[in-house]
Amino acid sequence: MRSPRRFGAFEQLEDRSLPSSFGVAWADPGHMTLSFVPDGTATPTGPSSLFASLTAAGTTTAWEREILRAFQTWAVNANINIGLVADGGQALGTVGAVQGDARFGDIRIAAAPISADEAAAASPFSWTGTTFAGDVTFSNAVPYRIGNVASAYDIFSVALHEAGHTLGLDHSTAPGSATNATYAYHAQLTASDIAALRALYGARLPDEFDLLGPNDTRATASAMVKDATVGAYVADGDLTTLGDVDGYKFKAGALTTITLQAKGLSLLQARVSVYDSTGKLVASAAAQDSFNNDITLNLALANGATYFIKVESATSDVFGIGSYRLTADPNNKAAKPLRTPPVLDAHTNDTLA
Repeated sequence: MRSPRRFGAFEQLEDRSLPSSFGVAWADPGHMTLSFVPDGTATPTGPSSLFASLTAAGTTTAWEREILRAFQTWAVNANINIGLVADGGQALGTVGAVQGDARFGDIRIAAAPISADEAAAASPFSWTGTTFAGDVTFSNAVPYRIGNVASAYDIFSVALHEAGHTLGLDHSTAPGSATNATYAYHAQLTASDIAALRALYGARLPDEFDLLGPNDTRATASAMVKDATVGAYVADGDLTTLGDVDGYKFKAGALTTITLQAKGLSLLQARVSVYDSTGKLVASAAAQDSFNNDITLNLALANGATYFIKVESATSDVFGIGSYRLTADPNNKAAKPLRTPPVLDAHTNDTLA
């Protein structure tokens, strides 16, 4: 007998002439993005009502965080970064690049009518797909809550299941797997889930600085390279584990701006601390959440002196892991260089023709 509490059939979100298949990794998993679709956005089954449908579960920040936490729970176990970006409200499946479309996230979260006995549906990545790839649609006809509440779907558990599918994993029959076909409450991934993910993406690797050797102390700090085009020192790093600490050194200007950019790059909540050559703490700041996770420090420093920057996790949960761009600008410029995911094909292969 078919259970009334199941996860959706995934083909309903896609152009049926371009069938998706599981087992295909995203083209650039280190630079993926996610966005929440505004209510009223067109979907194949009707206007999205994501915000109206999940309002009973709590504040917008609360339920959005549960969805982000679900995707981040997968991402930290492999070479994956998912950054939060704005969504322009274009129809799901609108013509565009399969990854890297600047108008919305690679993964778009919506809610609309789907089969009455299903909680949600998702579409995996496909090289011959459309912008449907990665999209998740919650059913707008079932109750959602945060936590294991009777007669309701836990948002994190549903999102954890669908996130696995967006990353290319099919349904699993392994006991307790987050991608089991039948709904169940999940607090975390199983070993089989992580093994399946790593078979596609590999285990999460240290950044280029840590690959050369630990750089977590002043004595081993990596020298930041000055980018002549922007006149600032720049380093692209990654906190690969909760215990990972990245250290950098640079020559300061009298007025120096230090920026850690994570927004749009990952869901990392980091802490940035600046020390002088004697090891004295000059300044420190931390991201408070994953919605606004950039950090900026404007400092008066000794011109020409060497200073050290420490980047570490600001939280002990999955949001303590992720990639970032660190900039130390001795010229105290207001505008900082941003790194964004590339457009892979410039819209040259969006149709069968």
